[in-house]
Amino acid sequence: MKPATIAKSASGFRPTVHHETLFSITWRHFTKHKLALLGMGVLGILMIGAIVVPMATDYDPGRTHILDKYLTPSLEHPMGTDGLGRDLFIRTMDGGRISLLIGLLAMLLAVSIGTSIGAIAGFYGGVIDNLLMRVADIMLTLPTLFVAILLTQLLRAGIVPFLNAGVVPIVLVVAVTSWMGVARLVRASYLSIKQKEFVEAARAAGAGSWRLIIRHILPNAMSPIIVAATLRVGAAIITESGLSYLGFGVQPPTPTWGNMLRNAQSELDYAPWTAIFPGLFIFLTVISVNYIGDGLRDALDPQHVE
Repeated sequence: MKPATIAKSASGFRPTVHHETLFSITWRHFTKHKLALLGMGVLGILMIGAIVVPMATDYDPGRTHILDKYLTPSLEHPMGTDGLGRDLFIRTMDGGRISLLIGLLAMLLAVSIGTSIGAIAGFYGGVIDNLLMRVADIMLTLPTLFVAILLTQLLRAGIVPFLNAGVVPIVLVVAVTSWMGVARLVRASYLSIKQKEFVEAARAAGAGSWRLIIRHILPNAMSPIIVAATLRVGAAIITESGLSYLGFGVQPPTPTWGNMLRNAQSELDYAPWTAIFPGLFIFLTVISVNYIGDGLRDALDPQHVE
């Protein structure tokens, strides 16, 4: 960062101080990552399309038109139609709204769980650290897809009405099976930051443990949390797509990219577009999120600060 520049005035040369905020520095470095900017643009278009397109048309994505089944892509149906004559463009946009919602909500929940556990483990250490990290290690050794399927079935067999179907059980399952990496990152950050002089000074001034954890250490550990949160969106969408493809995700007629792929697996020989477009949108979303995560990781790297 250049703390001052030289400006000329009537009385001669004098230094003029230009202060930069952390956000402006981060954004400046982020904009140098061209693929990250491209990913942000693509993801923004997908999100806007997923919200606007279903609202801007009176076409019912669940209504069948048997006479129009398996129409190839055309001006009237840009992505063709499926075996029930439903417009794939509208269904893909509507499914994107659900898939992106699951990805964002699952990310927020997973990051919240992981940050809480990692912060407590890293700050207190000792027995609490060993116990929490052993739980994380056990979760990491379990096959994610198997655990996700088992938890999905258990939630849907429960007595809580809003967990029996829809988006909520999928969000919970994806979050419960994906918080461990965030927890380990946050723990490592807390182990390092809690030894800093400003934390000792705050402790000497009478700050309690929770104030130290939340007020003083957490803001300084946000860089790895932000990067991990960004990458978790793509991973959550992949997990939801896999569950839906296997028939354990969001159930039809509600469209998601995953269950659209599942419905299209028997139609690949004569209607490949029913699988190509949902798969393409999953690919674009995940790779865009990963590029954004790469850009944030570079921008938040302290070694890049001038």
